[in-house]
Amino acid sequence: MNDTPGPDMKVLLFYAVLSDPEIFSPSKLKVKTRNPEIKSYLEKTRLLNCRQRGKALYLSANDATWRWVEGHFEDELPRKIEPAFRLMNALRGKLARYLAVSDLRLSDVFAPEPDSVPIPEGVPAQTPTDQVRQAYLDLSHGQFDVRVRLRDLRPKLEALNRAQQDETLLGMQRDGWLVLYSNDDPQDRDSDDEAAAIILGDRHRDLVYLHREQRQ
Repeated sequence: MNDTPGPDMKVLLFYAVLSDPEIFSPSKLKVKTRNPEIKSYLEKTRLLNCRQRGKALYLSANDATWRWVEGHFEDELPRKIEPAFRLMNALRGKLARYLAVSDLRLSDVFAPEPDSVPIPEGVPAQTPTDQVRQAYLDLSHGQFDVRVRLRDLRPKLEALNRAQQDETLLGMQRDGWLVLYSNDDPQDRDSDDEAAAIILGDRHRDLVYLHREQRQ
């Protein structure tokens, strides 16, 4: 596979932003490209988040996914997904025209609206917890329980110093509002992830999942 997405990858990219499940397996779509090829391609291009459990792959959308789909929203889908491709092509054509005249992004339409009212740029949130929540939802396009990297979250919390950021994140985890995870895939982690991570015991927690509701 080269860097340009082929028919199977186009299906996976569109499915990632147009479907309800946030995490899905390529096997669900019955694409012909084998999992090792999909994983190798995504490790190179980062167009989708990709995690492997056993022989199964699990994919989810990231910022690169949204950018690619927004730039190729009027591309034709392969006919192998008959009969849905005709409906999807019609939907994409109408939606593309609507986005063009309404000055909206694709994520404004398909990503769930945040529960909190967006805070104007340059105006700090009322509390550190609010700032974490707003920064997370900005990065996740308003979605909860999706992966956000700490290296991307920290720059949006510049009103808080590093110690305040860590204290707030750990407090929200303790109170059941979020979970800090370690990215166990060394090929999907670099020095920026390590530098941004919170160290708990012998684990570097560099991923954040924010919940819509508090969990005990």
